[in-house]
Amino acid sequence: MVQALKGRDKVKAMQTAAESRKLEKQGEVDKLVQGKTTLKSFWKSKSGKESDILKHQATIEQCTADVTEFQNLIAFINTYHGALAIDKFKRTKAQQYMKMVNLMAVREIHNSYHLATMNQKII
Repeated sequence: MVQALKGRDKVKAMQTAAESRKLEKQGEVDKLVQGKTTLKSFWKSKSGKESDILKHQATIEQCTADVTEFQNLIAFINTYHGALAIDKFKRTKAQQYMKMVNLMAVREIHNSYHLATMNQKII
């Protein structure tokens, strides 16, 4: 169960990374559109800057799609955990607990029998 929750956290981290990549690229596109000079675009020609704008916009669209997919995946994981995995985990742990308690009771009865037998022999 812990691994399942860690997996969900990893997907959440990937979503956050995609969102930050999108914001970074959007900032670069905004600077290029406004005509501001950056270290990355200082030596580039106008056509090179336009090419970079198109590349960044394609990356932004891909990041937007990735973020949407990560959101859908996280929603699915939450639904799966809430509806199936947690209930199954609880049921399995309850069965293991009941089995352990039953085995302890059997062992206690067995020990009591041996104690009674020993006491009878002493008497």
